[in-house]
Amino acid sequence: MVLDGGQIRTLPPRPHYQSRDYNPLNGGIERWFAQVKPEVLGGAVFRQLLALCVDIFAVRDVACEIEAHQFRIEAGEVEGRPTPEGMHRDGVDWVGVFLVGRCNVVAGTTRIAIDGVPAITEFTLKDPLDAVFIDDRRVRHGVTPINRLVPGVEAHRDVLVLTFRYA
Repeated sequence: MVLDGGQIRTLPPRPHYQSRDYNPLNGGIERWFAQVKPEVLGGAVFRQLLALCVDIFAVRDVACEIEAHQFRIEAGEVEGRPTPEGMHRDGVDWVGVFLVGRCNVVAGTTRIAIDGVPAITEFTLKDPLDAVFIDDRRVRHGVTPINRLVPGVEAHRDVLVLTFRYA
């Protein structure tokens, strides 16, 4: 998507790319993620979350490239790893992370480290629409592994991530 002149328009599908400077595990390669379904992109909730990010990041009158990713991390017999690369930056300007849901999992604690601040802040997104808004230029972030709470029962953590990069 592109935000330009206060208007958002959808672009044709393209790969997600991060340099190895930002993602030493998966950087330097083009990664294709499943496309967000048109009914989701056109839905009221998605549009409201997008508008919320535009307001919080104060980019209404700024040209931006926007990526939307839906991530489901599953925990089975082994832990699920939401950020296998560890603490990282995405290589964009702003990041909004929204919890869609958690099912039968423990942990999945969000960790943020702000440049120049020695302490790491930790919190867990637990309820649908719990969110974190990140200035990616000065904040590293990551999520601890998730584990299945009740054995033999499906376990996952779903998030929507919206990234904004100045064009």
